[in-house]
Amino acid sequence: MADDAEDTLDDRLELLQRRAENFRELLKDGDEVTIALADGEMHVEESYRSKFERKHPKLFGRLLAVEAQMDAGWSPYVIAFAASGIALFGLPLRWFDGLVGETVANKLNDWWFYIVLPLALLYLSRVLSRGWEKYAYRRNRKELRDLIDAEKLDRDMLLVMLRNDDELDRVVHHLKLDTA
Repeated sequence: MADDAEDTLDDRLELLQRRAENFRELLKDGDEVTIALADGEMHVEESYRSKFERKHPKLFGRLLAVEAQMDAGWSPYVIAFAASGIALFGLPLRWFDGLVGETVANKLNDWWFYIVLPLALLYLSRVLSRGWEKYAYRRNRKELRDLIDAEKLDRDMLLVMLRNDDELDRVVHHLKLDTA
């Protein structure tokens, strides 16, 4: 019974292959489209996969993995927001008098500090996030270089191929800056 299902599937795929040959003149080399029947209507869409993804799947997968490792997320910003809140809430309540001294605490308990501290901590969060991105890229740099060489590409060709790929923004940014 399983053989009958396979034969039927093979026959169906062969029929689809013969019919797909009719589209040969409409497609360019490397084009990929999806043809679907849903609710009695035919839907034709361009493939969600890029040409680069189809031609170099291992390199594309590794670039996606490095991109994910470079993402620090919202954690640095949440920590900065929480630290600002604790500091700005604790100053008028005199939580830090013993730590920094009453004179310093009084000087910090002024309007300008309520503006400067959150901005400074947000800037520091941004710097730390960028530092994490750079560290994650540098950690994976040799492996990326080996995969790029194995695919017989160079950095400049890769940058052109990936310039509009939103999924790999950070990796592409660091590839642009990497001259070695």
